[in-house]
Amino acid sequence: MLKPITPNTLTDHDALIKDLRATAERGYATDNEANFVGVVRYGFSLRFTTPVIFFAVPQWDRWPPGPA
Repeated sequence: MLKPITPNTLTDHDALIKDLRATAERGYATDNEANFVGVVRYGFSLRFTTPVIFFAVPQWDRWPPGPA
């Protein structure tokens, strides 16, 4: 059991593995308020010959975090 940061944090090992597999299949990651309430993020990598660069892009229309 992982320690939750928000109510949406994945804390179950099987749920986390399922989410990681789905991330690998679709090619990008999502964070639906798992780290900060009110913040939804998408992450993807751009692969060049070397190195691999990672970007995380917040959903700006929900910034700053807070009640919707």
